[in-house]
Amino acid sequence: MSSPPFAENEGAKRKLTYDDGSTCFETVVETNGVDSIRVQVTEHPFPCEILYAHMSTERVDDNNCIFKVAAEYKLNDGIKPEAFEPGTLWLFQAIADGGAKVASKPETIRFALGQAWNPHRIMINHSDHKQSEWDSGKKMDVQGWKHYMDFWAFSTKQPGTIRIAVAQAWNPHRIMINHSDHKQSEWDSGKKMDVQGWAPFTEFWAYPTKQPGTIRIASGEAWNPHRLMINHSDHKQSEWDSGKKMDAQGWKHQMEFWVYPAKL
Repeated sequence: MSSPPFAENEGAKRKLTYDDGSTCFETVVETNGVDSIRVQVTEHPFPCEILYAHMSTERVDDNNCIFKVAAEYKLNDGIKPEAFEPGTLWLFQAIADGGAKVASKPETIRFALGQAWNPHRIMINHSDHKQSEWDSGKKMDVQGWKHYMDFWAFSTKQPGTIRIAVAQAWNPHRIMINHSDHKQSEWDSGKKMDVQGWAPFTEFWAYPTKQPGTIRIASGEAWNPHRLMINHSDHKQSEWDSGKKMDAQGWKHQMEFWVYPAKL
């Protein structure tokens, strides 16, 4: 899987409560942040000195994966395996149920970009159309715009992501993201992109650094009027992924983030 279903940090802890009232704690001891996590189970009702659970996912296709749970344990002195193992079924079923929820793919939505000239500028997901249309593959060739790229990003906050707030203005129609008058921490806290006369109309969450399967988005700004450009079409995506600044053709580099080229 390219998404990070097991993004909890090492040391993260949660309490599990089962139908019969029994409880235990899970503490993350190892994770690759992608498809594998190992937790230590403590304060449990089982007769074992050490108990670990290892959860992992194996990709089958774009829509399915296999979720696995394996146990590692050391029994207390004098306890035989046949007296312990049958009673653990409910424990590992509960761990699997909880882990499967963690492993479910977060929602990504599609952003289609179009460009226009005089002056050169871009538009994202024209507000004349619904998000469901963009997700279905609609080109950003409406109202005279020329489609030139698209990407997928999270619709809600995910571990390690930053918020991108998008606003539009008219005369001519154009967009801006995360106005540079404000810090990223403000945007992450939910600030609306209604500064300097801009009208907010959408938002998404993206990674500030490269993650498996992502592509880099570099944004630049220009003035008279204030406007935005993303990954100037004079350059290949491979150049942007290699760290090129969005300072081409007189644009001033503004920010960068990483998104997906296709739906998760």
